[in-house]
This record gives sequence, structure tokens and C-alpha cells, in this order.
Amino acid sequence: IMTGSKYLSELVSLDMLKMDKLNIIKSPTGSGKTYFALTAVPEALEDAYHRVVYLIDTINGKEQILENYNATVYSSYWENEVLSQGEMEYYQSQKVVIMTYAKFGLLTSKNLNFPSLFDYIICDELPSTVKFEMYDRGINSHSLAISGIESAVLNDKTTVIALTATPYLIGDRFDVPLYTVPIDEDELRRYETGQCI
Repeated sequence: IMTGSKYLSELVSLDMLKMDKLNIIKSPTGSGKTYFALTAVPEALEDAYHRVVYLIDTINGKEQILENYNATVYSSYWENEVLSQGEMEYYQSQKVVIMTYAKFGLLTSKNLNFPSLFDYIICDELPSTVKFEMYDRGINSHSLAISGIESAVLNDKTTVIALTATPYLIGDRFDVPLYTVPIDEDELRRYETGQCI
């Protein structure tokens, strides 16, 4: 059963977000989280050209997004490569960089300033990276991703957004100021299971 009448992109605007906090948007299945992250956020920016990174927990999820949205995988081209006009036009047509949390963690470990390359970091189901981190007690790509996200919250340049239906693990694991973005949950579209007969 679908309840509510408005998608997330109709209830949240970029000016509601805080740069110096981890912005938590509690949003259930069917509310338009992916559309908000990959379409509404880039469209709200004057030039979204590689300013937005979308983090996801699995390679399979990443591949599905690449097939259905105007997104691209991370390339270091804009840092140190000279591109032909055709290559530049191709990359400028790509609005959002997408990568797994594991890849983000590894890139952050190689370059501590990596998170500050982006104006917006959007974390899909951020609690999942906390769960993946727990599989290995030592430092791993997910613990490095968590450190990178924390540094992004505190870098005075990047706005970090956590989209999740289950925010409870975030407050326990992240050592940064948190901000729950206010949403009218009665208006927000979502799927609810009906009663079984």
C-alpha cells in the first residue's frame, strides 16, 4: 500500500541542509531517495559537473544506478589529466560520480583530501557501511570510508547527506555533529505492508 502524496525531492531542498553536520534524511522505501540523490540534487546546482558523489554499499547497486541514471564512475582525470574536447564534453554530461563505500575508503586512504573534492557526498543507506565495517575488527575499507565521511563533514566545504530508512546506527558510530532534516512524514510517500488475511 502506498501512503503519502509527496516525494522526497518535493519536501527537501538543499537550503535545508547544514554543511558542518551529518545531515540525516530518514526516508522509507518508495519515497524517492534515489531520484532525490541522482536527479534533484544535481539539478538544483548551477553546475553539478563532478561536484556530487553518491556512495552505495554494493557493486551490483552501483551498476544498476549507472544503467538508469546520468552518473559515472570516479576518474582522477580532472585532477591531473589533459582531455580532448570530446572527452571533456562526455565527462561534463555526467552529473554524479558513483562509487561504493569500499572504493571511497580506499581512495581516502591514498589521499586524505579526497572527500573535499566534492561539494556534496550523498550516502545511500549509511548504516550498511557500519555493518560491513564490523565484519573485520581491524582497519578496513569501510572503516576508512567512515573516517572519510567524518572528515568531509568537518572540512567546511562539503555537505554530507545520509539517506536511510534505518538511522539508528549512525549516531552510535559517527563522531561528528548530526542533524536530522525535518520532513513531514505524513506527506512523504512510502510503501506500507497491508494486513495479511
